[in-house]
Amino acid sequence: MITLYHVNAPGAYRSVWLLEELQLAYDISPSTLDSSTHPLASACIITLKDDSHIIVGTVAIAEYLLNKYDRKGLRPPISSIGYIEHQQWIYQTEGLLVPLLQKLLAGEKLANTRVPFFARSILKKVINTAVIQTAESTLQEQCTAIESTLSQHGWICDSYFSLADIQLSYVLETLLNRGLVNKDSHPNIYYFIEAIQARPAYKTAQDKISILPVPPIAEETIEINDEQPSA
Repeated sequence: MITLYHVNAPGAYRSVWLLEELQLAYDISPSTLDSSTHPLASACIITLKDDSHIIVGTVAIAEYLLNKYDRKGLRPPISSIGYIEHQQWIYQTEGLLVPLLQKLLAGEKLANTRVPFFARSILKKVINTAVIQTAESTLQEQCTAIESTLSQHGWICDSYFSLADIQLSYVLETLLNRGLVNKDSHPNIYYFIEAIQARPAYKTAQDKISILPVPPIAEETIEINDEQPSA
């Protein structure tokens, strides 16, 4: 029996969505796994257990599921040119786009951190220049390439839906939600997102995740005097 853990991790919905596309039976566990179960296991990383096999991370999970269960053709044949293109988009997404997105989100969070008033403007300027603007600029360059590719076929690899579309969706949806892409600036990305969100498997995955309890997040509270001292 397939069981998923840590589905609240960023982008983890893609593994649930893939299971739905493959029409596989699975459970979503509220429990957490740690390094005593698997060296790479962590509460912030999606993890799949299939009988005695434990797989950590969305890409590893996707490769495992397609190798073992794919009857839908969600990946080009391994001997085809299309397979090379498909794998390039998988690793472009996970090796470049996702880290850039994480850098952008971390920069935005850090820029809004409460600090003493005299350091606030300096901190925001440094983070905005060194982190946020550089991440946004590179993401925009990548979106231009993605927009061009989608204009040819509608999907990222040729004219059919594949795992590469599932993996890429996380970045593009996040950028759309943050206003970095829109219907006017990137119409093909916009229609791509509309198309994936209309897929029954996507909707089922989102419905299942939406009813899960949100685990509490332990946060360290630091008291900072944010008031300007009197003259």
